[in-house]
Amino acid sequence: MAEGSSGMKLVVAPENAEQLITDLEGVLDELRAIERDARKLARLEAPGSGDPHTQYAIREISRLASSEDGCHGQANKQYQQAIQAVIDNLRASLETYRQTEHHNTMRA
Repeated sequence: MAEGSSGMKLVVAPENAEQLITDLEGVLDELRAIERDARKLARLEAPGSGDPHTQYAIREISRLASSEDGCHGQANKQYQQAIQAVIDNLRASLETYRQTEHHNTMRA
């Protein structure tokens, strides 16, 4: 990573960009799977009978797995959006690089 005027910037050699995109898409798949599991937890209900501590713990687990402010669902979505933005930027940069290389090859 390199320090730029707006903070840290990701520097990737063009020959490594495709693999990085593939790896990041794998991360997105994992985040989506975690999101599905969290949605199941968010629908978890406390059993009708049982001690109040267990019921409270189950309600709290459900709340923390939800998409409420400050809970897992929001953080997961933000991570997905950030990773998708990196993927989109890598693809755009790689396409620009390829077009420039093609243009330079045609001129040579």
